[in-house]
This record gives sequence, C-alpha cells and structure tokens, in this order.
Amino acid sequence: QFLPTMNNQNNTPSSVVCFKNGFSFVTVPVVLKAEDTEKSEDSKVEIKLCSIGPLPSFAVHGTVGLQADKPECVKIFSLSKASKVDEQLTVPNGPDFSYHAFLEANLDSPVRINVKDGNSGNSQFGNSGNFNYEGTVKWVQPSGEGPKMAILETTENMMKFDKLIDTSKIVHLERIMRGVPGYESSSLLVRYLNRGDGEPACTLSYLTKGLTWAPSYSILMDTENKTIKLEGKACLLCDLPFLNGGAISEISLVAGEPKMEFQHLSDPLASGVSASDFVSQLGGGHGGQIYHTRAAPRMMSQAPGQGLFGGGQIADAPEMVEAEGIKGGESVQDFFHYNLKNVPLKFNQPLSIPFIEECDNIEFEDIYYLNLDNVSNSSRPHNDDEQSSVEVKHAITFKNISGQPLTTAPVSILAKTKENNSKFMVQGMMKFTNAAKNATIEITRTMDVQSKFVVETMKERKTEVINEVTEVTGLFGAASKKQYVDTVQKHAKVVIMNSKDVEIKCKIEHQLYGHLQESTPETKDKTERQSNHQGLNPTTKYVWEVQVPAAGKAEVNFKFCVKEWNRAMNNSNSNSSNRTKQSEAV
Repeated sequence: QFLPTMNNQNNTPSSVVCFKNGFSFVTVPVVLKAEDTEKSEDSKVEIKLCSIGPLPSFAVHGTVGLQADKPECVKIFSLSKASKVDEQLTVPNGPDFSYHAFLEANLDSPVRINVKDGNSGNSQFGNSGNFNYEGTVKWVQPSGEGPKMAILETTENMMKFDKLIDTSKIVHLERIMRGVPGYESSSLLVRYLNRGDGEPACTLSYLTKGLTWAPSYSILMDTENKTIKLEGKACLLCDLPFLNGGAISEISLVAGEPKMEFQHLSDPLASGVSASDFVSQLGGGHGGQIYHTRAAPRMMSQAPGQGLFGGGQIADAPEMVEAEGIKGGESVQDFFHYNLKNVPLKFNQPLSIPFIEECDNIEFEDIYYLNLDNVSNSSRPHNDDEQSSVEVKHAITFKNISGQPLTTAPVSILAKTKENNSKFMVQGMMKFTNAAKNATIEITRTMDVQSKFVVETMKERKTEVINEVTEVTGLFGAASKKQYVDTVQKHAKVVIMNSKDVEIKCKIEHQLYGHLQESTPETKDKTERQSNHQGLNPTTKYVWEVQVPAAGKAEVNFKFCVKEWNRAMNNSNSNSSNRTKQSEAV
C-alpha cells in the first residue's frame, strides 16, 4: 500500500478569497514529486503517484480541485484521500527503554499518554479510571535518582497549559499527528502522467471554513475645520493550523455573502466520510450538514480563481514600506474585492491590517437624520391613519473619496482636541456606501429637533384591470379571464420642528411599500429593492433632504398608492370561466 510522505511541502497559499461569513477560497501552489509508480494494463504508460496537501478536514463539497500549470504536459487522472501515516516515536539511544527515556528522545514531539489514576490535573478519563493527555513534550527531567517528571504542553479551549507528569505512572505512550484537536488535516493522493521535464507545478484549490475577516472603521473628526480622517482596518482570523505565518501573496477581502448551496456539506476527499453517510447527507441537499467542530458561520458559490503571485525577496529598506498591505480593489461580478498583498497569516493569531487607503481632509457636514421605517412598517400597506413620533438623530455626512465602496462595519468616531490628541465620542455603524456617494453615520439622539410622521388612507378605492388572459375552452373556442386590483390612495406628511437657534439640514429615509406618485420636495435619491411575492407593489428606498429654519419647521409631503387583489371579482371571474367550460363540454 502506498503511504504518503508529504516531504518538503509548503503550506502557504498563494492567494485567498476571504468572505465575511467565515468561508474562504484557498489556492496553494504544489509540486508533484513522484513517490511511487505504477504500470498501466498495457505496460505502455507509467503512472506516477505522489501526495499533496494538507487539506483541511472541512472543504465544501465540489470545490476541491487540482490544476496543472502546464496541462499540455501533465495529465491528472484522479485524486483520492491518502492513507493516514502513523507517526512513530523516536527510539532512545542506550539501554534505557522506560517511558521516561522515550519522552527524553521525543522532545518537542506531539504525544498521547495514559497515566495511572491518582495523577492530578484536568483531563479526560482513559480506561480503568486512568487519565489521557495529548500535547507536546516540552521538558523532561534529566535521568538520575529522584522523581521522574516531565512537562507536557496541552491545549484546552484554545488556551495552552503546562501539565506536570509523573512519568513513573505512565502506562501507555504513542506519537500523534502534530496539530490541534478539531482542526485535523489530511493529504491527497494524486495519480498523474508527466510528459514534460522535471517535477510539474500545480495549484490545489478548495473552499473551506476557518478563515474570515471583520472590517471596522475609525474617523478622526476636526470640528474646527469641519474635516475628518477615515481609516479602515480588517481583522483577519485564521483557524487553519497549517498556516504558520508565511506571507500569502494575495488576499481578497470580499464585501458580500454569495450563495453557496452545500455550505455545510464537506467533500469526501477532506472529511473521509463513508459512502452511505455521504449519500444520506447529499440527499438532504443544503439541509444535509457535516459540521467542522471549529467552523466559523454561514454561505458562497465558488469564487473566481485568483492569479498566482510569487513572493520575492525584499531588496533594501526603502521597499519595506510597500512590502505588504493594500494592493488595490476590483469589482468581480456583483461583489467588490479589497486586495491585499504579502499578508502573514498564522493559526490562532488574529491580524489587523488596513484594507483601504487612509483618507484625510474629507469635508463633512452636520445633518439630522430621520428613519421613517422605525415608526411605520414598510413591509405591508397601512390600513388605517397613523401618526407617530420619529426619533431624530444628529449625524454626519461626507463623500466617500476612497475610490472603493465602504462595506458595512462598525465605526469609531474620535474628536480631535486642541492639543492634537483624540477623544472617543461614539461607536456607530457605517452602512454600505459606493465610491463617490455620501455616507451617513449617526452620532447621538437629539432632543431639540422633533418630528411627526402622518399617513392618511383615503376612503375611496379604485378598481382596475391589470391583466387579461386568454384561455382555450374548447377545440376552437377561447375565453378571456380578467384580473382585478384595488388601488388604495395614501397621503403622507413628515413635519420637522427645529428649536435650535440655527438652521439645520435634515436627511429623511424611508423604504416605501407601494408606488410613489408625487412628492414635495422631490426625492434626492431612490433605490428599488424588490416587489412582493404577488408582484403588485415594489419596496423602494427614498431619500429626501430639507433645510429647517432656526426655531421653525419644514414639511415633506408625498402621495403614494398600494395595490391589492380584488379577490371577490377575481373569484367571480374564475367561476364564470368554469361555467363556460362546463357548458361547452355538454
């Protein structure tokens, strides 16, 4: 049986496409180094075998792939999960073959030991009440007279502990794979044919959990000059133990969460699940779940393959400024990628790094922000007249001059002092803002600006035909079926009262369910979201901006309508059509 060796494999990916939902598409450059050969049935072709990896224990089904850099020279026949290699203990030199001597010979090696009952410490019980420990041998007391002690570095709940072991009480010792429980990895067995010279280069790729990013922003506000400085940082979190801090040539941080149909189903090449269990999981579609014990949250379809970039040597000190960090950004279909270069990712070591260029001297404007959706349910039509108070918040608005979209993330606002220091003011939320568009960030609730929102429903309803369908009723006959809707008219008014002694600017947002017919003043912006499941009424986000005079008030008035099916007339029309069909049949 062929057993993989995984000699001299570099685990550092060349590129990673990282999503905020905990999934990442990883590409790793590998070199196929033949470890064994087989003859084909006709003995004319020599098939080579080698192992590559590591592959995490969770990779989304259907995303594991291996592509040759020169497919005209390399034919990859198959990939299979390689047999697990049993780790061997180093045998002690000399006549002493006690457990203590074996620990001395295996310093810095991961081991599993079983200790007789009576040894103290937190662990799991083994057989007959004994204790099992897993960890790395960090220290062994020199041989000689006296107690035989050793220190084992263990990991519990992502925390490392040193465990003092009395080696005279050890009853079992074995070598284990280096890694962290819950993060086991495996290797792949590749069968291939090489028609070229040398060892062929390939790219291993897969979609996995355990790599995610969390964006955040910081704004330094200069109230005297009415400018801000904007910074954006990404916190990268890595749960893949074979990432050891090597620089990844390119990481793309994606704003958005693409659909991924089998997000919880692990590929058998990674999980090693049995055929019957996999079929059972696969039969459930996206409902089937094989969970990774340390996985981060939810979703994606396979991200576009990223280019491979070699990590060159830094020639001199001045180039170190550009050695790692922001590379730029690009739109890929419906998603935006913030591209970073030469990012050193290491297991269980969060990394904070800028993902947009720092923007200084951005002019900002104080505004007062009203969200009408906080008081009216925009997901259904209003049946009765409504009058509600609207919470008014002091906010700032500024133009996004970064040249890239600002993804949704928390933002900390600091105030610049006269001593050129900064003081924390508030933490708010940056909503998604396209490049060259205005961003609005709420700061605090204000009491000296108040607002009322009134929606009046007109009693009169207008019935109209919106669709007429021709149905075949006989061999040569036809009948028309009409569909009726009722149109409900609504008048809305927003009143803003300013008790300040200065004029203020107000921004009003509302996701309107229905059809806007007229507005005074005109809307500043609109974004259509979707229609409801019956397709009668869209949901559209509208934005108004108004100036409110000092110690005065301003109004926004708009009219809209909501359409509803006239079920009585539609049912009557349907019954009439059925009677026509029955009479023709007779």
